[in-house]
Amino acid sequence: MIPIQLDQPSIGNLSFTNRQAVYSIHLENPSNIVAHLKNINGDASLVLKKDDAILATSNNVGTNTEYISFSALNHTAERLKTLDPGDYTVEVLLQGESATYELLVSAHEITSLDVGEVKSSVIYPSELTADESHTYEFFIAEEGDYLLSVASPSKNSLDVVFSKDDEVLETTVDAMMPIAATRRGHLSSGKYTVKVTAKANASYVFAVHSVEKIQHLTSKDVENYSTEVETPASFPGIPD
Repeated sequence: MIPIQLDQPSIGNLSFTNRQAVYSIHLENPSNIVAHLKNINGDASLVLKKDDAILATSNNVGTNTEYISFSALNHTAERLKTLDPGDYTVEVLLQGESATYELLVSAHEITSLDVGEVKSSVIYPSELTADESHTYEFFIAEEGDYLLSVASPSKNSLDVVFSKDDEVLETTVDAMMPIAATRRGHLSSGKYTVKVTAKANASYVFAVHSVEKIQHLTSKDVENYSTEVETPASFPGIPD
C-alpha cells in the first residue's frame, strides 16, 4: 500500500505482472474525497474503498480521464453525510496490457452547501467541531409556509443566523438542544441562507419543510417520507 500526499500528483505505472496500485488516504475531518486519474497512457480504472467496501468507481474506456468526487450519501433517505474521519484507499487497476498515469487526490471539508430549490423537504445531518461553521443556501421558488429547524441530541449550544439576500432576518445565540432553532412562517420567493456555528463539538440536523407538503402526509406517506427528501444541487468549492 502506498501512502499518498493530498493535493500532490503521484506518477505510477502498471504492467501485466503489476496490475494494481493501492494508495492509502487518512481523513482527519469529515470530508469529500476527489480522485483524478489523468495523463493515462494505456487503460486503467479507479476504485475508492473503505476497508473492503467499494464506495465509488470510475472506468472509462481507453485513455480517458478517470474521476471520482465522493461524499457518502444514504441512498435510502437521500440525506447528505460527509465521509467520516478514518482510513480509505484509492486503487488504480490495469484494464489493458500496460499503463502509465498521474493520480491526484484531494480531500475537501464541506462547510458550505448549495441545497438548491426546496420543493418539499430537505434534511441534512451533520457534525461541527468547536468554533466551526456550516452554511446552507437554498432557494424558494413558490412562496408559502415553511418550517426551518436546527436540531440535535447534543447538549452544546449553537449560534444560528437566518438571512435572505444577505439581509439578516433572525439570529439565535447560545441556543440549547434538542431544538437549537426553529422558524415557521411565510417565506416569499428568493435565496435564503442559514449559518450554523458551534461553541463546542456538536452533531445536528438542518431541515427545511414545506408546511403544505407535510400537512398532507398520511400515515402511509410518513412511513415512506424519507425517500421524498431532495438531494443537494452542488458542493461549492469542489470540482464538478
